[in-house]
Amino acid sequence: MGIKTDHPNAPLLLAQLRGQMLRSQASGDSCIYIDDVGSDSDVEIFPPAAGSSAARPISIDLDPLDNGHADTGANGMLMEAMQRTNMLQLVLFAPQLLSTWCAKLLRDVPRNGRDALDLAGKLPLALKGLDIGLKPEHLLLDCAQAGGLHGRDDGAVLNQKTKVREPIEVKSGIRRRSKRCAFTFKRIDSGQDAQWRHLFLVGRERNPVDWGSLQELDACMWLGYVRRADYDAAVARAGRGRVNDVSVSPGSSRAGWASRIVHWRRFRSLTLEQWNSWLMQS
Repeated sequence: MGIKTDHPNAPLLLAQLRGQMLRSQASGDSCIYIDDVGSDSDVEIFPPAAGSSAARPISIDLDPLDNGHADTGANGMLMEAMQRTNMLQLVLFAPQLLSTWCAKLLRDVPRNGRDALDLAGKLPLALKGLDIGLKPEHLLLDCAQAGGLHGRDDGAVLNQKTKVREPIEVKSGIRRRSKRCAFTFKRIDSGQDAQWRHLFLVGRERNPVDWGSLQELDACMWLGYVRRADYDAAVARAGRGRVNDVSVSPGSSRAGWASRIVHWRRFRSLTLEQWNSWLMQS
């Protein structure tokens, strides 16, 4: 597909797709190839045709990305690109990448590496989502740490009531020292430029010894859910600014200004029904 590189969002697409060959879920066209062609104006992405090395460039309109989360109005090719960089797809069909992510988390989370802390929220959420029966089209988690196909957002969810994909924010946090079960989640942005509609808080009582093991994740992790409308109202009541750290304790409505608005479940007790009930409230 030809992409004009002077479009502000073109580098975001190319950065995630360049040089990667990702397996497709159902078809024999098992990967995509990206080649620079011509001058500095276009890049062509070729889905390999079955039984042929030839491929015809396919056009794609990047303008739907201008709203910041690449959601409403995206055409089929853009949605395919978003699925190819969806962590739910990648953990299913790129096991070597899952191993790389797990090694990165083991190495960098104890050192508070920024990219690793972002991944410490997204990867457990992706694995647990698949475990409870979510399909990749229901939960999209951008594999980029920042500036991916979803813009400022971490991905999107399919609202089961409206059947519309809505942007999400994912934050990770570890149990606070000397506290039995209390987590702090850093720098949650609720300004006008933050488009998220759903906030997912992935809290861990300790760092897992194996980030790819559902048994290990179930033993030490919690998932909190917050609707954007509830979050904005709590911020206003507390007289807070645009960016906030949030300290919360599962089961407590008094531990922090945001505690009353978070719906908590242990990973091991999360169900698809519970997930859908959260989204149905929005």
